[in-house]
Formats: sequence, structure tokens, C-alpha cells
Amino acid sequence: MRRNMPIAPERLTSLGPRSFARDVEVTRAGHAREFEETWATLEPLLPQIPITRVYDTAPMDYLDFPVWQAVTPLAKDLTVHGGKGTSKMAAKLSAVMEAIERASAEELPNWRVARGSYNQLACADAVDPSKFSLPLDTSYHPDATFSWTGAYDLIGNSYALVPTDLVVNPAVEGIVPRIETNGLASGNTYSEATLHALYELIERDAVSQEDFYTIHHDPAFSPRRPLRSIDIDTITAEAAKEFIKKLGKEGLVLRVQDLTSAIGIPVFRAIVINQNFFGREGEMSIFTGEGCDLDPSRAVVRAITEACQAHSSVVTGARDTFEHSAHGQRPATQKRLTSLYSKPGSLPFPQAKRGGISSNILGNVQTVSNLLRGAGLEQCLVSEVTREDLGIPVVRVIIPGIAFPYGKVARTPTLSMLESVI
Repeated sequence: MRRNMPIAPERLTSLGPRSFARDVEVTRAGHAREFEETWATLEPLLPQIPITRVYDTAPMDYLDFPVWQAVTPLAKDLTVHGGKGTSKMAAKLSAVMEAIERASAEELPNWRVARGSYNQLACADAVDPSKFSLPLDTSYHPDATFSWTGAYDLIGNSYALVPTDLVVNPAVEGIVPRIETNGLASGNTYSEATLHALYELIERDAVSQEDFYTIHHDPAFSPRRPLRSIDIDTITAEAAKEFIKKLGKEGLVLRVQDLTSAIGIPVFRAIVINQNFFGREGEMSIFTGEGCDLDPSRAVVRAITEACQAHSSVVTGARDTFEHSAHGQRPATQKRLTSLYSKPGSLPFPQAKRGGISSNILGNVQTVSNLLRGAGLEQCLVSEVTREDLGIPVVRVIIPGIAFPYGKVARTPTLSMLESVI
């Protein structure tokens, strides 16, 4: 009987140490290219994706936030993609880049894929899929044959095999039975795309831990921990101050909650409260957004712009599918968010840590990787899903042990989530 030849993970990926350039930030938001240069690259590619329409949603929402949409009618998943930012061009690029990352992640080229069971491939540096908090209805079994692809580990500086289902979207083999895009990101370079993916994973991990605690903590055993609500008057970022002023002028209430986890990278949730939303006048309509960044000012700007995007997206009704239940927030989470309305926050906005932020994007990727390692996470796996005909860098980052959006995808809770309610 012929034995299966071992599979070298590095042969199933084009990513490696040389893929991550030492890009310098050239925009206030931390991008490797100016917005106009990025748009000049993307615009000729729109018919190839295909993106049939890119439009400004601001005229449909009286708040006039920078929110754009990009339409991909042939997509296997979401067909209307939202983008936000501090300017119209930033929001426009955000929408198009979301469309590109989702279209790119739909499948991998044949040379990137190998087949086998975990038990067959464990000797070839295959990552145990059970480490990824798989759903209860997963089709995974150690002896079942699945597709695998290569990934580069930022923490271990090595290569590994990971299930293709954890990289592509939509998944096709049932390891993850539903739509999931956590850790999927595009960028001007692989360093930029990877950093954005890392921020998204850390942000959603922190949000999930907060929401899990809110829903499952029993105050009969211990007092509920207080909300870390920020005094928005102490936020100094100019872009954030402009949004705060505009929201106040229109009669909306903004609250900012600090959700930073043990990883130590700033994460904020912005809550925009509108008591005169279309058709719900006199009721409390809540729109939330989250943001993460080594720079707390950038993180809070992302949170606020995402909450504003949520407001405009509901107005336009443009998002055709979502990765979560249509029933919205669970009652306990809704109640906790509503409690923020009663009084302004009192905590001062945190200042950036000295030496923690670099104008070098790869330097920030390395800082985040070190913080993940310091928090006890052993792997940070990056797999590219760049479409060869487009050439726009797109990655999927997966980290064993990090929490997925709780209540919005079917992943099981992580150990850190369970420990938080004990």
C-alpha cells in the first residue's frame, strides 16, 4: 500500500516573510497609498469583479454621513457592500474594497488546495480544526477528508495547513456551515491588509466577550462589572470631534464604551441613539459600531463612523444579507446598551502608549503579533485569497483561541468567554 506523500504547507501559499513590505503610512487612517492613487488602481478593475454600481448614500439620510455602497450582483454572498470613512473618497474606497475582498474569497486556485483528513496530515503541520471554536453542527471529523490550503504563521514564523473552509467565503464543505467573513481584509499591500484583518479579529473578540458576559453573567453570584463609558468631551481626535458635533446638532445622542480586552489593543464601541428615526418616532433606535487600532484615536473614529454607517444603511435598506440573526440584539444586550443613555460617560479617553504605534505598517503588524503572543495565543495564521486577475492583496487571518462574533455566527464560545462569567 502506497503511503500518502507529506504536503509542504509553503507550496500551497505564495505568502511568506518577503510578502510583507515595510510600508509607510501616508494617510491619517494608516494606509500605504493616498486615496486618489488607490482609486486610480481600482477603477479600471470594477468590470472584472464585477462591480456594477458605486453610489453615495448620503442624499438618502438627512444626517449626510460619508457612507457609500458598491454592488456585486453575481456574488455568491453579499451583493451590496457598505463603506464608511471620514471623507467621501475614504467611504467610496471602503465600499469597493469590501466588495473586492468578498469576491476574492469565493474560491482558491487549484494549486493552492490539497485534500486529506486531519489524521493523515497532522504530520505535515496541519492545524487542528477543533482549535477554532467550530459550530456544533460542523461536518468536521479527524478522519473525514477535506480541502486544505497553506498559511503563514506570524507568531511562529512558520507555515501550516489550514482547512480551506476557514479561508474561503462562503464555505463549501460544512466545517463552517454558514457565511463568515471574520478576519477577511483587503489593502494596498499585504502588510496593510493583514493589519486590518488583525484589528477586525481583535475588535470582534473584545465585543464577543462583552456581549457573552452581558447575556450570561448571573448577578446573584457576583456584582455585574460596570460599563466603561467614556466622557466624549475628552476625545481629542479632530475627525471624531467633527462627528460628535454633527450628531449633537441633529439631536442624536452618542455614547462611547471602552471594550479593550486583555490583549491590550484599544477597542471601542460607539452607540448612536436616535429617538426620531423614520417610522419609529418617540422610540429609542440604537445603532452601534466598533473600532480597533493601536492608536486609540483611530479606533474611536472607526467605531463612530461604523455606527453612522449603520444608521445610513438602515435608512437605505441596501444591505441584502447579514452574518447574524435578523432579530437584532438580544434583550440583555439591548438593555445594557440602553443603560448607557441615562448619563454621559465619566472615564477619560485613553492616550496612546509610547512606542506602541509606528508609521511603519509592518512594524504595527509585528507589535500586534507580539501582543497576541503575550496574551497566550500561539498562532496567527495568514492565508492569501487574492484573485490573480485583480492583483489586489486580500488575506484571511485566522487565530486559534480568539472569539467570533457572539450571537451573530454559530461558533461555540471560547474558554476566555466562559471564564468571564464564572
